[in-house]
Amino acid sequence: MSGVKKSSTFMSISKTMAYVLLVYPLFLAALQELLRLPGIVKYVADMAWITIVLLFLLRSKVHIRRVLAPFAIVVGIFALYTFIVYLFRYQSILYYLWGCRNYFRFFVAFFAFSVLFSERDGLWGLEFLDKLFYINALLCLIQFIMGKHQDNIGGIFGTATGCNGYLIIYLSITVCKTLLGYMDGTEAAIPSLAKCIIALVISALAELKFFFIVFVVILAISALLTSFSIKKVLVLLVGTLLISIGAAILGTIYTYFDGFFSFDSLLASLLQDNYASSEDMGRISAIPFISRRFLKTVPDQLFGLGLGNCDTSSIAIFNTSFSDRYVNLHYSIFSYAMMFLENGYIGLILYVLFFLLCFINARKQLKRESGNRLLCQVAIVMSVICFILLIYNSSLRTDAGYMIFFTLALPYMQRTGEINGGVKIQGRRKIKFRL
Repeated sequence: MSGVKKSSTFMSISKTMAYVLLVYPLFLAALQELLRLPGIVKYVADMAWITIVLLFLLRSKVHIRRVLAPFAIVVGIFALYTFIVYLFRYQSILYYLWGCRNYFRFFVAFFAFSVLFSERDGLWGLEFLDKLFYINALLCLIQFIMGKHQDNIGGIFGTATGCNGYLIIYLSITVCKTLLGYMDGTEAAIPSLAKCIIALVISALAELKFFFIVFVVILAISALLTSFSIKKVLVLLVGTLLISIGAAILGTIYTYFDGFFSFDSLLASLLQDNYASSEDMGRISAIPFISRRFLKTVPDQLFGLGLGNCDTSSIAIFNTSFSDRYVNLHYSIFSYAMMFLENGYIGLILYVLFFLLCFINARKQLKRESGNRLLCQVAIVMSVICFILLIYNSSLRTDAGYMIFFTLALPYMQRTGEINGGVKIQGRRKIKFRL
């Protein structure tokens, strides 16, 4: 009985910490900007995932379901690779630990959500995000009326510069859920249409031009993942109209974006060599720029400068001299550029492989009908958006990543009748890792 009680306590604490990882990004701004809590509140999620890791290490054995084994292998190889490269690129163990923190916390979250959450928890999480939608919209409108613009409109994510990066992720998830729900007949037309309109208006107010592209991606993939119907054709037509209206609103509020969504303008913006100045790198030009400036030899391009050696932090001991010197080049703004600079082509390939696995496995589960249909569909769409985010910004390295990795874990949350925590599930083989 003591063993059962200990296992139950382990599950209870671990699952609570997993919930902290899910809701933490949603309320961090309120804790900091409204309640004025001290800066340490920024690291609540770190305490949660570290607790999860320690609890799992204290168990004599950990069961990894077969469906999760490829992810564990890729993450394990990536971890070993970064460690070996760092031995040759050693600067400070603190730099390496900070680099590990910035990437592996999300892998921990992914496995925690997959192992500790049930299908019901996954659906609850999506519904919880959905219930905050109108509150978020109202806050965005209030912030705009109060004189906030562009990067300082974040709704529930506050008004600090860069908060709209969180907002993009949040809108992507909620719009993805509502469009898939409507196309599959589980959500009514009026609420779904209202959310899409509001999301595009918010994007215009916050100058989230990137979300218009994401909206097109969500529309296209959602159409491919659902059965043909008249309502799907209607959604595509209405969606195209909404994008045109939203783009017009964006061009009206921020006149310098008038005509931005023409093909020529989008292509020019995508292919520009610089981001903010004549000295830095652009989104597409980042790898050639870094190769010319820092990784000039083939070994350097393959292995990079070492995980953490180019990172930046508000904590002085983790802030590198490289970032102090070259921060104006904006390499840390683009996730794939940062990954390439520190870990080379091999590290970048391993990192991208994780998201590719998310797409392939979720698609496989959807095709076999071995997982919840909505959860698999959301994961497929969000895995594609991750590839875009790699190039667009650094969201995959910020706390917004917890929301993203929650959606990627949705297909692997255990179905009704299954038991969390590694107890045997009939009909599913398991791979057992002993620690």
